[in-house]
Amino acid sequence: MKREDLAMNFEHAVRQFLGDKAYHIADSAFDDTSFRQWLRKCIPIMRRKVNQLDTTTRHKEMLMSNIEELNDRLKAKGGSSEKGIIITLFWIISRLFGFDGVSGKIFNEPFYTQTYWQYLEEKSSWNSKKTILEIDREERQNIISIRKRLIKSMKNDGLSDIKIAEVFNMGEKQIKKLKNDI
Repeated sequence: MKREDLAMNFEHAVRQFLGDKAYHIADSAFDDTSFRQWLRKCIPIMRRKVNQLDTTTRHKEMLMSNIEELNDRLKAKGGSSEKGIIITLFWIISRLFGFDGVSGKIFNEPFYTQTYWQYLEEKSSWNSKKTILEIDREERQNIISIRKRLIKSMKNDGLSDIKIAEVFNMGEKQIKKLKNDI
């Protein structure tokens, strides 16, 4: 890997955790002390994210143990070997993928979701011409038009307004309002 690629990859990896606090740190990739300090700043965020995982107690404990090992390797006097750090990171990654033990078996199934606002934030980050609020407005209009089409289809199938309201978990009055807008 080219030196400048390594520097930018380092900055981007740390910015995944710290955002703009790690802006312009690429050159730190070549100073061992600074490199380790920046990586250690990510450890509290890793701990917090592991604590928020919906997983078994044992899985969480093992992940925390691996993160503590990584922290110890990063703060070791005279430094820990690069291979030791890489191995510990692989261990963390394997646990996040659901592997456990040394059998090659998956004992925990990773499952990722997004909140609506995370979805909007991601969508706006890829489309910088629109704000989150503009995208939200468009998305809500799309949802309303989809609901209207579904209500029309359900009415054509003979469902009553009260049954349609049950399906949408809405009040009958809201269904009638949407239906009248069709």
